[in-house]
Amino acid sequence: MHTVCFWGLTRSIAKRRALVKSLTEAVASSYGVAKKDITVYVFDSAEDTLAHSGRLFSDGGRKTTPNNKPWLAHEY
Repeated sequence: MHTVCFWGLTRSIAKRRALVKSLTEAVASSYGVAKKDITVYVFDSAEDTLAHSGRLFSDGGRKTTPNNKPWLAHEY
């Protein structure tokens, strides 16, 4: 059995369905295993339960784009 754990901000059920489908397909393709042998856990968090750089996401701490590392830009 292969297990994938994903932590992120709370999203709609449609977005979670798309996420688990994409992750399952990627693992099946990359590792050459059957989709039935892959389990995906999605751990949703509200913006007031996560922080970055000492600020809650709900207080604006969620947008991070270091000037010297633009590839680390995130869309939350």
